[in-house]
Amino acid sequence: MSWRQNLGQTGANTIPLGSRRRFGGDDAGPPPGPPQGELPPIEMIPTSKIELKRGRSPVRTEPELNPDGTKKRRKRNRWGEASDNKAAGLMNLPTAITAPMTAEQLDAYVTHLRIEEISQKLRINDVVPADGDRSPSPPPQYDNFGRRVNTREFRYRKKLEDERHKLIEKAMKIIPSYHPPSDYRRPTKTQEKVYVPVNDYPEINFIGLLIGPRGNTLKKMENESAAKIAIRGKGSVKEGKGKSDAAHASNQDEDLHCLIMADTEDKVNKAKQLIHNVIETAASIPEGQNELKRNQLRELAALNGTLRDDENQACQNCGEIGHRKYDCPQARNFTANIICRVCGNAGHMARDCPDRARGSDWRNMPPRRPAGLGGPEDEYEKLMNELGGGTTDPGRQIGWQEGSADGAGAPPQENSRPWQRGPTGGPAPWASRGQPSGAPAPWANRGGYDDYNGGGGYGGGAPGGGVPPWQQSRGGGGGGYGGGYGGGGYGGGGSGGPAPWQQQSQAPGEEWGEDTVGDPKCQCGCGGLYEFRNEYGALTWTIRPLRMPALDLDGSKGAAAVPLDPNTVGTPNQLVRNAEASWLNTLQSQSQSLESAVTQYTKRYNLPPPPNFDKWYEYATERDVQLIDEYDTIYHSLLPFWALSPATIRSRVREACGFQDNNLMCLLIRNGKSVHVEGGQPWLQEAIVGMIGNFVQYLPDMDLAFNVHDEPRVVVPHDELERLIRTAITENLPAALANPTPRNAFSSRPTDLGKGKRIPEVKTTRFNVFAHQPTWIPSRLSCPATSPARCLAADTCPDNFTAYSLGDLGFVYNHTAFSDVCNSPSFATSHGFFDRPNAFNVIHDLFPVFSQSKISSFQDILYPSPWYWYGKVAYEEKKDLSWAEKVNSLWWRGSTTGGFSRNGGWRRQHRQKLVQKLNALDTAKILTNANADNPEVAPHWQTKEVARKDFDQVMDVHFSHVGQCDPGDCDAQKEFFTLAPPVDQQEAWRFRYLLDIDGNAFSGRFYAFLRSRSLVFKMAVFREWHEEWIKPWVHYIPLSLRGDEALESVRYLSAEDEGKKQAVRMAEASREWAGKVLRNEDFETWFFRLLLEYGRLVDDDRLHIGYAGS
Repeated sequence: MSWRQNLGQTGANTIPLGSRRRFGGDDAGPPPGPPQGELPPIEMIPTSKIELKRGRSPVRTEPELNPDGTKKRRKRNRWGEASDNKAAGLMNLPTAITAPMTAEQLDAYVTHLRIEEISQKLRINDVVPADGDRSPSPPPQYDNFGRRVNTREFRYRKKLEDERHKLIEKAMKIIPSYHPPSDYRRPTKTQEKVYVPVNDYPEINFIGLLIGPRGNTLKKMENESAAKIAIRGKGSVKEGKGKSDAAHASNQDEDLHCLIMADTEDKVNKAKQLIHNVIETAASIPEGQNELKRNQLRELAALNGTLRDDENQACQNCGEIGHRKYDCPQARNFTANIICRVCGNAGHMARDCPDRARGSDWRNMPPRRPAGLGGPEDEYEKLMNELGGGTTDPGRQIGWQEGSADGAGAPPQENSRPWQRGPTGGPAPWASRGQPSGAPAPWANRGGYDDYNGGGGYGGGAPGGGVPPWQQSRGGGGGGYGGGYGGGGYGGGGSGGPAPWQQQSQAPGEEWGEDTVGDPKCQCGCGGLYEFRNEYGALTWTIRPLRMPALDLDGSKGAAAVPLDPNTVGTPNQLVRNAEASWLNTLQSQSQSLESAVTQYTKRYNLPPPPNFDKWYEYATERDVQLIDEYDTIYHSLLPFWALSPATIRSRVREACGFQDNNLMCLLIRNGKSVHVEGGQPWLQEAIVGMIGNFVQYLPDMDLAFNVHDEPRVVVPHDELERLIRTAITENLPAALANPTPRNAFSSRPTDLGKGKRIPEVKTTRFNVFAHQPTWIPSRLSCPATSPARCLAADTCPDNFTAYSLGDLGFVYNHTAFSDVCNSPSFATSHGFFDRPNAFNVIHDLFPVFSQSKISSFQDILYPSPWYWYGKVAYEEKKDLSWAEKVNSLWWRGSTTGGFSRNGGWRRQHRQKLVQKLNALDTAKILTNANADNPEVAPHWQTKEVARKDFDQVMDVHFSHVGQCDPGDCDAQKEFFTLAPPVDQQEAWRFRYLLDIDGNAFSGRFYAFLRSRSLVFKMAVFREWHEEWIKPWVHYIPLSLRGDEALESVRYLSAEDEGKKQAVRMAEASREWAGKVLRNEDFETWFFRLLLEYGRLVDDDRLHIGYAGS
């Protein structure tokens, strides 16, 4: 080949092909010579003579000639050419591989070749790449002498040296005869960085887990791996405590990481694995189940000398293993029953009270009322302290005080009034609040205290005149102590009788039932823990736990309401009769005119109705809407926003909508029309625009942000939420109510809204993404610090079962309290939303985001789901069967939604736990009537354990699909559960009892189930807009997450005579009621009122607008 004659002998093709390099066949003959009279052509210099530079072409030089004009021959010697051949082939290795090679041989060859290439670059100092291949330079760093330590040449040389070191270590393992280059010096230290995901898991203290008590965990990892481990980066040292040298300062600009240093790669890898184990365990296992953290706490206690080995200790009180006498759950707590005379709170004596002023005569001070109410027993006792009087002993007077300070002559404890018990006695509570001695009892004031808690105060609704509440006849407006927006409560009914503290048969907590006290349907995220009242002429604001007394009403289709006692066995019969009586009272109390609706609105919310309220009332009555007054969910959803200025609310909507990845659908309303919509699926846009189409002309100009995720989005920390609600209640709402003549019109469009043609883009977002991660910690932020959910070790804190469950089986008598996550730390490990939700994009500032459902601790604004309005789950009545034709069993088919399963997380998710329990082969508890053989005697119900397999015929609950899981978890679930074949939704109508369970959020099948002729069992922690419109034990059977009561509920309704009648009645009632209140017209009416309220919120003149009546 002629072209090789002009090239010289080399193993590297460094000269690109050109017109002078031709293959045989193109130009077989020698190249033509130069024309006569011209110099001979310039010959290409062999590559051995070319000094290549990166980015430059080979240089051509004229050949050396002898005196006779012939080409001068180059002399060679045994040591090769005299000039350096810097760019020659590496170690004379060929560039073309002709023989087949194995993968191991090829790997060895490539490794060897790369080592030689790097060595050559380091020898000739060719370490800096061409300009186009360089990365941006970091900020300069200087040592203590002012010399720059991170020059470009230093950075690239170090990078090549590190790469060569790793390759040589590899070559020494895979190439038996390999010897390192002569200039190679094995480094004394090998280092690597392991970054800590603090940005993804901000709630986890990774530094504490890695360091351990007094650094012992880090020392153990160093000893085990024989490597040095240092924590560097942002947050590794306290501000102002770090070193001043340049190397350390540079590390502080990086993300948090572990710097590993060792003399071998194996030691570095071992240390990396140990660090990864700590990080992965902390990120994938709930805080309370992290064994490493438990061991660290135990080790710290041992180091501090406070370790108590309780695991093998027997309690001297109950005899059980695992705790000591002073920690026994069965021991009586005497300290908790001590009431301080100075501050009125429980748990300490007056001499130890932190509120006692030094030198004050506290022994002769009248007892003060506690600042907040405690559990059911405390509430009951404090209530009786305020009511007083009415004793059966005529010799005692209400203000009776007798005896000396040492208690001589004190009345018997069982007959004395609560404020008279103890060594010193005391005046009645109403005589010690700044009123003169001998002031009348509260019930002696005319008309009662109707302002308490928004309706029904002391004896509210009863005739004026000094009759104690327990001696008043039943009725009188349904008021009573604590009778919230639904009416009822203590004192709201009941016949005459002895004082409550003299009724020995009444257990503490009796008369407790569904959704009646305080703020029973609180949707502001406080879980009903805020109570606002006008007490004795002064507005007070207190925090109370969610404890709700029952509605004690009569007239439920001839069946008297049954008092509920959480300490008794309890039966579904009690719950059904009590709920029906309460619901009947709600229906009978609805406003029948516009004037009545305005009066009821102002009484409930201490606020005039919003502008265009008359238009809303006309819209509702024309469409035969059943409930005119039950919209408390709207009030509580919007209450915290009254603390924000209208401009702030509007700007937060623009901020949320302006960032594309916030997963929001945004709707702009201008001049009574929907002018622009962005985000969300087409059906969602169509549904929301259609829902407001019949009333949009009455709405002001505003921007709306709708959540497109199933999961809620807004959770505000408790301290901030408390401040917002306090400001709204004490400042802004009273200011709006003070205007006697509000304007029945919205203001003109504010200038910051614009014309609505587009949504301005925002570059940053305040939303945080936690998809497929544990979310219990951020979800409980709005719970009070004293609530069970805020316990430091959630797995060791018990749920407040008495707030919502009844008896040994745990029938849910208060669904609002059950769905309050602040009551139940066990939700962290029993509901999929808190284990690993499928999507979780939240913000911790109060943003107005409209969501279809939410957890109680979230502050999203609830609205009727477009899923229902659009008819995504249809009910085909022609396929439904009559009750008699249906199969007598509980039916459910569904998939493993509700959370994303990873590392066995499905065992902690609510759908899997319930399906597992209902199909288990263990025993379950049911109720049996001990007097069944004697029908003339009242039933006496007792619990009994039975085998679940004996009731297989009434349970048909199975998964039909496994999803939302890692491959290993999906396989594990398919093996664990017996999967049923997928069926059409209309198959459900063949069964009498239908189960509805939360999925990723609310279940979209609920309304279709209610419209059927079947009875619905529902397990739901997510709350929806219909909390006041659909009632448990009237329209459906509520179930707890534990599911212990599910079998007995089905058994009672399908086997007991009274249960069978109630099942048929509830199924028909729910079907009839769903046909009246779950129509598209009802969704639109509720949405209409919500948007009027929201329109007032974002109006700059909101304190002066509203509807005052015609």
